[in-house]
Amino acid sequence: MKSAIIIPYRHRKTAMIRCIESIRAAAGDDVAVVIVGDSFDSWDLSDRRHKFLWHNIVNDSEPFNKAKSFNLGIDLSEGDVLTFLDCDMLVGPRFLEGAQRLIDDPGLTILCYRVRNAPSAAVDWSRYDSYFKAFEAYGDPEHGAADPSLRPIFGNSQFSIRREVLGDLRYDEGYVGRGFEDLDMMRQIWCHYGTDYRAEIMTDADHALIHVAHEYEPDWNDRRLKHANLLRYKATWHEC
Repeated sequence: MKSAIIIPYRHRKTAMIRCIESIRAAAGDDVAVVIVGDSFDSWDLSDRRHKFLWHNIVNDSEPFNKAKSFNLGIDLSEGDVLTFLDCDMLVGPRFLEGAQRLIDDPGLTILCYRVRNAPSAAVDWSRYDSYFKAFEAYGDPEHGAADPSLRPIFGNSQFSIRREVLGDLRYDEGYVGRGFEDLDMMRQIWCHYGTDYRAEIMTDADHALIHVAHEYEPDWNDRRLKHANLLRYKATWHEC
């Protein structure tokens, strides 16, 4: 089994290095890490167990178009299982085992991961459940729910999927700036598979994620762009 983690990146070198180091520390099989976005020199991505691939792409869109980076990562990677991860995430010590879970259960459409928010990079994984839980959707992609018994499960932006299940589905690059490209992708997958859609979510610290708090770039976090993305998402909601 080949596994690839696709990470879009721009102007967050400190966060990116922390993310990479957490992946390096995680137990699991070999994984290709495909970092798509801005490049910089003299960063050693060599590793004894893991294969790190740096793909420098020209992203002409301003502000940063995360959907485009994910799509390029899909095309550039060779994994049987693809994991979509933001660069401001830290992975649990057994996070990489998630890919095998998808291989073991062919009826599973996607595997989601719980995210908890930490106020700083000085995280304590033994206190994982004490950190505030981030957005987690049940029932439909855009509604966070207090009742995790609702189905289907959609989780959040971070998920894994077998390449054969993803097929020709791609992120909508019409979402510019922050927001809704992830929900739209979940909607696409759900609509494509209908009643056959089935997801699980990893909630324990060993297999889940921590998001480290940080400031967003103003151009990417622009309120007008977020509103435009919301309208775009609402316009496509009833297509399936």
